[in-house]
Amino acid sequence: MKVPFRAYVLVISLAATQLSCGGGGSSAAPPPSSSPAPKMSHVFLVVEENHSFNSVIGSPDMPS
Repeated sequence: MKVPFRAYVLVISLAATQLSCGGGGSSAAPPPSSSPAPKMSHVFLVVEENHSFNSVIGSPDMPS
């Protein structure tokens, strides 16, 4: 089975991206923080759906 050239390009590109983002760096632990993490009083979760403009604008199914 012959692997297409595009597959090689994809694998090399992904490997280069991983290495440039620090994925192949040392496994040393980050230095400890001197201050504790802030306590949060509110957490927001935003959920969006993908619909086309025409299926939303002017549709009687959408809230006004």
